[in-house]
Amino acid sequence: MRGVLILGLFFGILAEGYGESALDAVKVLPADEEARVVQIEGREGTPEPERWYILTQDPMADNGVHETVVSKGVIVASRGLSQFADRLKPEQIVGADTVKIDSKTAATLAHGYAEKNGATVASMNYEMKRDPGTGAPEWTVSCLDGKGNALGTLVVMADTGSVVSHDGFPLEPAVAVTPAPVQLAVASTPMPTPAVTMVVVEKKARPEPKPVVAEGAKRAGNPAPAVTAQKQPGKKAGIGGTLDNVGRTLHKFFLPF
Repeated sequence: MRGVLILGLFFGILAEGYGESALDAVKVLPADEEARVVQIEGREGTPEPERWYILTQDPMADNGVHETVVSKGVIVASRGLSQFADRLKPEQIVGADTVKIDSKTAATLAHGYAEKNGATVASMNYEMKRDPGTGAPEWTVSCLDGKGNALGTLVVMADTGSVVSHDGFPLEPAVAVTPAPVQLAVASTPMPTPAVTMVVVEKKARPEPKPVVAEGAKRAGNPAPAVTAQKQPGKKAGIGGTLDNVGRTLHKFFLPF
């Protein structure tokens, strides 16, 4: 019954929203320390811990260790020693700008795996640092039951959100959890271009005038060159022209020799 109550409390906090995330706590640090972040630790988060332990590499310290403790947006401790590391080197620096995946996303991924495997999660421990083998920054989220016993551990890439391993959680969620919130840019929709129908009007050529062929050539069946009808001067068409021709013929008969 106790486990059910703790689980209800855990999911109640999830529903109300997360508290202070790891990257929220890092923002409290001075800018020069943000660039030298090596490790982030959080214990007994439900899902977020009460305190975040941020380790930075201090070039002025002999052991290179500086730890800043942040709670609810306030630095509550700043010291040159830490329970999480005895010595820090410059090559271990991750840098806050490299961490793209926050503890909130890592916790959401871990919860998805725990739920798929039927595990009752009461709290979570967080650790972010470079993997010794690959050098890539990783989140390690350990899920605990109500008695503080480990249920399973999820390792997530801190720069991409990819799941590296899920020890203790053999079953994977059917639906992958989005590793980071997706921002949708509202793009202006371009106006559609109206369709233009091209109408081609063919220009018809004027017909060439037909050549006039002499009548005699038609009867003979021989082709004749085309000639253009021309009005000959001195000839009158019709009845008047016929009388003139008769008068000239009679005049030839009655002229004296």
